[in-house]
Amino acid sequence: MKFSYQQQEARYQRLRSLGRAVDYAGESFDNFDLRPFLEEVLPGLTFSTDHPRALEYGTGTGPGACFLSARGFQVDAIDISPTAIDLARKFAAQRSLRIHYEVQDICHLRGRQERYELVVDSFCLHRLITDEQRRNALAVVRSVLIPKGYYVIGTVIFQNARSLSEDEKYDETTGILFRQLGADSQGYEDAVQRSGVWYAPRARHVDPKVLESELVQAGFQVLRQDGGKVLCGTA
Repeated sequence: MKFSYQQQEARYQRLRSLGRAVDYAGESFDNFDLRPFLEEVLPGLTFSTDHPRALEYGTGTGPGACFLSARGFQVDAIDISPTAIDLARKFAAQRSLRIHYEVQDICHLRGRQERYELVVDSFCLHRLITDEQRRNALAVVRSVLIPKGYYVIGTVIFQNARSLSEDEKYDETTGILFRQLGADSQGYEDAVQRSGVWYAPRARHVDPKVLESELVQAGFQVLRQDGGKVLCGTA
């Protein structure tokens, strides 16, 4: 098992114990991080119907999917965490919203015949560590978007002022943030050893310009960028 997956599952187990609807950080479900950006860009987008199809990946507990569904989108939403999807289904049902949730990995999306006018990344991209993972995810997004569709991204980016804890290391060349592991570190398939100490990659925080270049190379047109919040069209 990858360390990053174990950490995600553990987080959602803790959120489940709260007994109320919360976002990934355990904060307000309705005021999730990507909401202000979505509220800014969505009114300026053109869709073919009043109920366009949307895919959200990295949905977590589902606040973004619920936001879109409440505004008339036909929403499919995926996350790699079964616990997250269980919570998302519960919170959507509490709001009487019909959203199709699945446990899926955006890097290897299977059985998807639908095409979407909007794809939303809800702070998932920085959890995709390797170049291959990120290329695969962006290629999947391109493949499921209709021509002239839109891609909205929320991701954590590199910040010079970021303070690292004692058990963290940042690789400036790759943008990968590592966390030091304990004695059971070799049980994780993504663990690496550096100077006799075991670490696991937990996120990838790239510069906004690097992110823009990555999106352009994947065939997207960057229409608007505010740090790690990006609106793209298909090039």
